[in-house]
Amino acid sequence: MLASPNRWKSRRAKSLLSALILVSAFCAGRPVDAAAMKTLHARSQQAQAVALARYTRAEQRLDDYYAQALAAQRLNVFVPAVLRNIQSEGGLLHESSFVAYMRWRWSLAPSRFAFYHPGIVRAIITDHQIRQTLVTSPPVATPDPSINPAPGGVIPPPGVATPEPSSVLIAGVMAAAGIWMKWRRGETARG
Repeated sequence: MLASPNRWKSRRAKSLLSALILVSAFCAGRPVDAAAMKTLHARSQQAQAVALARYTRAEQRLDDYYAQALAAQRLNVFVPAVLRNIQSEGGLLHESSFVAYMRWRWSLAPSRFAFYHPGIVRAIITDHQIRQTLVTSPPVATPDPSINPAPGGVIPPPGVATPEPSSVLIAGVMAAAGIWMKWRRGETARG
């Protein structure tokens, strides 16, 4: 839920990785048997896939547990130590049933919850503040008062977009100016 899925979660994966390191260190000066290395690599990949599948199942069970606890509004739930130090990505919490449950528990008695779980409260408050800044209306284009238009120039009303010339038109004007300059240099050289 809150840990990265790339972590090694099984002893088997760690032991296979250690064996791979030992074999590569032992065979550093000799030619390595490619078939043996492929077998070791395949076993390591398989162990990693098994560990990741176990981690995913455990994460789903925890998510279901907190969803049921929130639905039943249970107050006495188990919170593993790994979840007590809740981590956020850039200040935003991962939307999960655990976070929803913690927000609900905090809403019951904010000061008491903050006393017992200061890290979780800090993460929830930071998440709330960031989400408030993200949910704003789009900015309205206002004219810059430091730019003075030419006398007699027209300033469009706020919120009205000024059309820009097309890229094809700009390219055509530049090409025509280049041709004219080339022709003009030719005329000057002849005359």
